[in-house]
Amino acid sequence: MESEGVTDGYIYIMFNEMFNYYGPDTVKIGKSIDVAKRMNAYTTSYVKPTELKYVSQLCKNDTLAESAVFKQLHAFRMAKNREFVRGDAAMFIETIDAIVDDVNNGVCEPYEPPREEEPQAVIEAKRIMTQNIKRDKRKSKKKIKKK
Repeated sequence: MESEGVTDGYIYIMFNEMFNYYGPDTVKIGKSIDVAKRMNAYTTSYVKPTELKYVSQLCKNDTLAESAVFKQLHAFRMAKNREFVRGDAAMFIETIDAIVDDVNNGVCEPYEPPREEEPQAVIEAKRIMTQNIKRDKRKSKKKIKKK
């Protein structure tokens, strides 16, 4: 279906080993009408090819879905204007699936960031990710000093 800027499409998750430069568990989330074509067009100077990790079911409004996904996952986003997120891919997939279902069922409005306290599981996940990032930075500094 295409009408007045609304397109059917898919929400996808892609990964490249080089994304780990920004921290472990970093992936790119995006939208596309033709995911295979999008993957072929995603050219980089990376040595290893980019992998498609997940593709949603067909979504009736991919723009609304993508917007809602990024609003829901705002705490995991690397930068406000970038499509990169860091965290648990299984949780990202669950979020995408729920939002695409809502969009397809006509019950999705753009998600607002949570105004209440975040669930304990999210707080704990952020704490662990922060510890891992700090640990990786310390290891990196030690390797540099040894050279």
